[in-house]
Amino acid sequence: AGISSATELLVNNVTNFVILEASGRTGGRVESLQFGDEKVGKVTIEQGANWVHGIGPRNALWQIAEEIKLETSLVEGSTFNLSNYGIFDDGHSVDKTATIAELDKAWDCVNQTSQHSSEDTSVRKALTACGWNATSEDAVDRVMEWELTAGDSEIPPEIMSMWGSIPDDTYVLLGPDDHLVIEQSSRGY
Repeated sequence: AGISSATELLVNNVTNFVILEASGRTGGRVESLQFGDEKVGKVTIEQGANWVHGIGPRNALWQIAEEIKLETSLVEGSTFNLSNYGIFDDGHSVDKTATIAELDKAWDCVNQTSQHSSEDTSVRKALTACGWNATSEDAVDRVMEWELTAGDSEIPPEIMSMWGSIPDDTYVLLGPDDHLVIEQSSRGY
């Protein structure tokens, strides 16, 4: 936010300002780090800004990412669509295709319900009304539900407001897709 604010000030001919940073470098949470070990593989990851949410001409960040040819990987339907996720349990791939389809269908139903309902409810109650088995004892099912409902906000679906969480304005305004930054060269900030 600091660099963006400074850029906006400069564009508007304001030159007398100071940028405050919490650490000894600029960029806030944005930092490229080396992750892993040479023995098994080392990659560059982004500590902070590792997603571009929503793409298209209305998203200034996406325009910059395209301009500088930032390497990304498309996640169709955003992180609010589990159909692109690989599911692993104890290091082994698990086929959860049917469960993912069921949860995605319930989530789409909640999204539609939130736009047309005259009464708010918790995301948990809305998912249940839309056919999702919220009492599942399967740990992988519970993790998938957490990722879909609370992964970004960390608010449990039992207390998360349906109206307050769905639909996500980012995707309404900027489109349904996300891009994960997979750039392997640290550009620095």
